[in-house]
Amino acid sequence: MDCDQSRRPMVEALLAYRAESPLRLHIPGHKGGRGTSFLREIIRPSLDLTEVPGLDDLGSPAGVIAQAQDLAADFFGSDRAFFLVNGCTAGIQALCLATVRPGEEVIMPRNVHRAVLAGVILAGAIPVFLPVREAPGWPFVLPPNADEVAAALNSHPQAVAVWMVHPDYHGVTPALAEIGAMVHQRGMILLVDEAHGSHFGLHPDLPPSALSLGADACVKGMHKTGGALTQAAILCLQGTRVESGRVARNLALLQTSSPSYLLLASLDAARSWLATEGTVRAAELVGMVREVRRKIAGLGGIRCLGAGDLPGEVGRLDESRLCLDVGGLGMTGVEAARRLRRVHGVQVEYASFRHLIGVFSPSDTRREGSRFLKALRGLVAGVRNSKEGVVDAERLPSWPGLPPARLSPQAASLTPSRLVPEGEGVGEIAAVAVVSYPPGIPIFWPGEEITMGALSYLRQVRAVGSGLQGIRKPGWLEVCA
Repeated sequence: MDCDQSRRPMVEALLAYRAESPLRLHIPGHKGGRGTSFLREIIRPSLDLTEVPGLDDLGSPAGVIAQAQDLAADFFGSDRAFFLVNGCTAGIQALCLATVRPGEEVIMPRNVHRAVLAGVILAGAIPVFLPVREAPGWPFVLPPNADEVAAALNSHPQAVAVWMVHPDYHGVTPALAEIGAMVHQRGMILLVDEAHGSHFGLHPDLPPSALSLGADACVKGMHKTGGALTQAAILCLQGTRVESGRVARNLALLQTSSPSYLLLASLDAARSWLATEGTVRAAELVGMVREVRRKIAGLGGIRCLGAGDLPGEVGRLDESRLCLDVGGLGMTGVEAARRLRRVHGVQVEYASFRHLIGVFSPSDTRREGSRFLKALRGLVAGVRNSKEGVVDAERLPSWPGLPPARLSPQAASLTPSRLVPEGEGVGEIAAVAVVSYPPGIPIFWPGEEITMGALSYLRQVRAVGSGLQGIRKPGWLEVCA
């Protein structure tokens, strides 16, 4: 290790990335401040302040923070809004603690983010997973349909809440209004992870917001597509099924006692930006991405996930998010992403087996769309003219079936653990979640039996070059002792 104390490796890496000036088809949605000039007013050391008189207190807001939260609630159509400086994660955990008590069941899809796992562990709740159904020809799990949710509600009438993801990482939403009506008919609470949907409802051709479809509470990642700084998010409550006082108390426990006023100010400014410019920006975004989609269809070797690829029982597709299958070029998504970055100056949000995801936001314009198309044309031409050959596109692996739950997530997390070689892990009980990141979806949860299917999927994810979290020592798994 280089111990030269004059070095600043993180600073150096950030400055190098900025100097490279890639097309940012990834989160955060402000895209380096390109479309959100208000950030240049905020990001300066002189505004990095604390709870001095006149600036209010996030732990007990009664002044300017309370006013900013009220404006956010009005804009998003909620009864209450809470600013989050620990990301959507803190909001999701606070909602878990506010709605589910130890030993109570909560129904959820398998592809929830690891933040829900953390909330379940903290609350001592018991997850009830909905069936796993894959998108035909695409390597991701579809949102549950209304029939699957109805079956779970009938099988688990004592469950107190249902989590939905709106949208998932690939931009697909569930039939939320229909599901919400069933949930409420049974006296349960509908909680929604809307981390990737802060731009929803800005245009008729974008999916509606979770609140407009009946969610009792949702968490919006304002940094993802809403223009705020990374870690800045908003929790919204609607109606009386979720007690706002409990949410506030839990946020006081979970969030830092020294919140960044730069993050808080970016939430306030981003809400104002969406309220005053969002409709126009969203219309431009929808038109631009539609043109990009149409031209991608003519490139050959690349296909773009569209609404026609999804079964009718799901909700909507966020068409501002591009999920591309590059298998027709004879390469993995990871290799395509490497070439896009190295050769064409484009950094995508995510890449895996045969596909990659590019995230556009209201900060993007036709210029960014044209630059991405030029890069894709170059990628296709480079493959056709390459003398080196390309990486073989991998067969799309199937998501493993639901493994048996041997312990609750909380019990497994509190149990002493040991490390075992990966090959000896089948049949053991996982002590920690192993998570494919991004998108942050656990392959198996603490307390679940490690099956051959889950282990095989883990190995395929690693082999293609995707990131994994929860592996303390390469080649080993952490299991309950």
